[in-house]
Amino acid sequence: MKNIILFFLITSAFIAGITSIGCQGSGQNVKEAKEKADAAQMALAKAKQDSIDMAQKMVTDEEWQAFKAETQAKIKDNDASITTLKANMKKSGKKLDDAYTNSIDAFEKKNKELEAKLDAGYDNGKRDWAEFKREFNHDMDELGQALKDLTVNNKK
Repeated sequence: MKNIILFFLITSAFIAGITSIGCQGSGQNVKEAKEKADAAQMALAKAKQDSIDMAQKMVTDEEWQAFKAETQAKIKDNDASITTLKANMKKSGKKLDDAYTNSIDAFEKKNKELEAKLDAGYDNGKRDWAEFKREFNHDMDELGQALKDLTVNNKK
């Protein structure tokens, strides 16, 4: 009887040991599989976000053409203002100071640079469209304001 009980205890301990080792292995495999699945989901989410970001950075042809037409109109307005300033300078008969003449020349140069930048086009995908548009509009607005400020007499 003692042998049977001892055999039963040893067999039970052996079975319990094997079961516990087997359970730990599959538990660990489940844990590793879950970690891999989580990593894959994170990678997918990042890829989706990158795709969305890239789409936002790119500009459609229609949007580019509209921006280009609007900007070309502003450039023509600036050219007309510069031409008017030059004509007024010649009409007045007064000899204007060099700073006024240099300002007009600088405005003309900046306007031509903006026109060249527009003609070069937007390198779709290599730059952020919103940033390009913001910078270009800022430069155009700054030039337009400078042209208006040139004709204002701040001396009293």
